Amino acid sequence: TLVAVFECSLGRANVQTLFRGHKYALFIFQKTVFGCGKLLFRKELLCKVKLTLKEWLPLLGITVSAFIFNTSEFMPIGLLHDIADSFHITEAHAGVLITVYSWIVMLLSLPLMLLLNKLILKRLLLGTIALFGIFQMVAFSASYGMLMYPRIGVACTHSVFWSIASPAAVSVVSEKFRSLALSMVVTGTSIAMILGLPLGRIIGLHMGWNMAFFCVGIIAFITTAYLILYSRKCRAESLSP
Repeated sequence: TLVAVFECSLGRANVQTLFRGHKYALFIFQKTVFGCGKLLFRKELLCKVKLTLKEWLPLLGITVSAFIFNTSEFMPIGLLHDIADSFHITEAHAGVLITVYSWIVMLLSLPLMLLLNKLILKRLLLGTIALFGIFQMVAFSASYGMLMYPRIGVACTHSVFWSIASPAAVSVVSEKFRSLALSMVVTGTSIAMILGLPLGRIIGLHMGWNMAFFCVGIIAFITTAYLILYSRKCRAESLSP
């Protein structure tokens, strides 16, 4: 222990002399040094044990999924003006897309999970992302009303995804790295707010708001294919107790 090191370097008698008349202080000193040594030892072990490539690959796929789902949620904010001009409606009217989306996510999250919790987690995750991509790519609508339907579909997949994203993330890593897995999911959402929203706006300005949704759908299909290849460790269990 580090206490022995101090005693060897200073001399046991010198340590005792240093704390003469202060037995409680000597006790605290020994406990503190021992505690620091234990902490350093634990950190050294953690540094030696790292995430394997088989754990990193599916975790990165889930992080990208979190990014595209939140990008899809925030992207219409930057495209309201373009959507309104396209359908010759006011921006307030176009903003109903965001309102309906939010209400769908809030109201259907619990019912959908009660309905789908018997499904195997990996299949549910892959199916949700693939269905999300389909709804994104059919956003080429001739009318505002027809655009509402795929947005409702996206909202349904959104409510399911965020109910299973955290369980899916922690299932692909070992127990000691579960906090890291959860932080990666949060990282995907943060990047969506910082990078996804302006990127969607840039695509909308140069290629049209339809293409912004289409590009998110393409990324969703790529992510689905990626997870099919690299999410083999995702536990083959349902979410039901």
